[in-house]
Amino acid sequence: RFIAFGGLVFGTLVPALALARYLDFLVDHQDLATAKKGAMAVLYVLVFLLTCRWWWSQIQAAKEDVEDEPHHSDFAVVAQGFPRNAKSCQEIKDFFDSVLGFSVEGVSIAYDFADEQDFVEDRISKIVQKADTYLGVYPTRLGGVESRFGDSQDAFIIDNLCNSGYAFVVFSREEDRAFCIRRFEDIERQIARGEASDSSSEDEALIIRSLDHRGAPARSIFFRGKYQIKVGAPPEPCGIRWENFRAQHALRWWNLLMVMFLCFGLVFVVAVSFLGPGVLFQMSFINLQHPKTTEEVLFFMEQASVCWSVAVSNRVIAALVRSAALRVGFLQRASEDAATFCVAATCMFLNCVSHLLVVAVVSYQEGTVLTVDLTVEILFHTLVAHIVVTEIERMLLPLFVYWYTFASIADKSFLPVREAEVMLTAPEMELWIRYADHFILWCLACSLLAFKPLSSYTMVAVLLCSVYCVATYLTDKYRFLRTCGQVFSIAPKLDSAAHYFFTIPPALLFVGALFRVLSQEPTMTLVVAAFCVHVVLSVVIVRAFLLCSQPEPQSTDVPYVEVASMTPFNYFNTNKIHVLRALHCPSVAVPPIYPCVPGKEYLHGGQFADFDEPTRLREGLMNLVKAPLQGWPRNPAE
Repeated sequence: RFIAFGGLVFGTLVPALALARYLDFLVDHQDLATAKKGAMAVLYVLVFLLTCRWWWSQIQAAKEDVEDEPHHSDFAVVAQGFPRNAKSCQEIKDFFDSVLGFSVEGVSIAYDFADEQDFVEDRISKIVQKADTYLGVYPTRLGGVESRFGDSQDAFIIDNLCNSGYAFVVFSREEDRAFCIRRFEDIERQIARGEASDSSSEDEALIIRSLDHRGAPARSIFFRGKYQIKVGAPPEPCGIRWENFRAQHALRWWNLLMVMFLCFGLVFVVAVSFLGPGVLFQMSFINLQHPKTTEEVLFFMEQASVCWSVAVSNRVIAALVRSAALRVGFLQRASEDAATFCVAATCMFLNCVSHLLVVAVVSYQEGTVLTVDLTVEILFHTLVAHIVVTEIERMLLPLFVYWYTFASIADKSFLPVREAEVMLTAPEMELWIRYADHFILWCLACSLLAFKPLSSYTMVAVLLCSVYCVATYLTDKYRFLRTCGQVFSIAPKLDSAAHYFFTIPPALLFVGALFRVLSQEPTMTLVVAAFCVHVVLSVVIVRAFLLCSQPEPQSTDVPYVEVASMTPFNYFNTNKIHVLRALHCPSVAVPPIYPCVPGKEYLHGGQFADFDEPTRLREGLMNLVKAPLQGWPRNPAE
């Protein structure tokens, strides 16, 4: 949606700039200055209104999705406060059944398996391999040699994984979930005040039973009689980072902050020691009346090195930030993507303008001026380099990785299919990097419009951006549907973060339009003040849009089993430890299930299977149950 919005805005600006460029032939000479001021104001208003339209349409789309479409989170709550040794789903299920007065659909415990992540991934891949060979996806000989060497402690490892303190409780109906939230809110108020609270008649009977003879909260409302449990709204199962749950969880923000400040430092050092002197050299070249051919070549080489270095360093910054974000330990993918986008976009934006700011400060101290023409020329070449380097990385890097992996697999004839499939799995499309790339594109284009809207560089840049947005929309749609790995992104946190960041490009254009309309020489203080005021007002508008578009989901009669059949993921099959425990120690509360693995959705049957053989899938599942982990008791009661 935001790429299509960019194509719409740039496509609208192209004829507007073309018309403004030829005002000399359309307006009398005495009215030309006024006409140019009016054209600049119209350009700004056009960009700002279209940006507001994009904010509103995307927020409304997210609201309609929440209100009209059923989601897994409408049938679940996330409960926290469990002790480390609460490893039984049946125990937690019995607790909720006793507190609520009805039976819940199931419980998925978030285990702490950070230290055993490689082990868990290997065992899940073995389960998928057994299922594929049983279903005839590929012959058994391609699955590798089945060995029990070193597997004797598997059951011991899984059984000793502790509870991280969180559990996801799933209900059969939306009304049950709403009742659970109200019930635990009442319990929390009782515990806080130590007495009964005013409540509706629907909950009165349960509240009375939860009080002892003194009117204080009874032990029955506590887990194991002493642990207070709190519930809240959960994220969608496709966005949960199960591997980041810890028994003593704490976000390691220092990883992301350290990389951010490291990028700031590197950007400043490079701007002072390399990029800034390159721009100063270009300023000195402009003063030459009759430059030699060698000097002209050096000028173009210096300009190319500056602009292309900025574009390449942006890709390095994005990779560093992404690597740091993965080490922070976010529990939700939406929060991880939003934080990654914010840090990456900030560092990339500073990288694009830091050398110009350094040169402006040096020029001010030396009594010279960084000319508008040179600034526009540098920004234009930076924009072109940014587009080219971005697309080269987007197209050539996955191609190189694929063929390198393919050659590595071809050289290893003994490599089993389950390991080769992981190596050849297509990467997911990361929306945050697309947002960051187009944010930089927008900032550079609006800076060109602010400095010199009728320049040839600006005209070509806007035309190039319009063509690039259309081409990116078509190619990304093809990649998302055909070449990238399947990814589900439902939470609008990334979109909300992008809305706040996209208040900066219109602010840059506003500064240029303001001083052109007022015919006033801009000073640093006035520029910063106008920019900050516009950003604050834009943030207020975005916030008002969000407050006016709060979703109001209505309860429906659709059962959970029907909603779960629409997607290949749920709170049970995405939890890898839950899958392992369910397969090797099944029970009524924890029935055996297939794991949710990218590219293996056919294991869940229904609309995801290429063949309609539910009996065959159930037989394969029972075949896995018959081969428990070494050391796991056959009798679940043991």
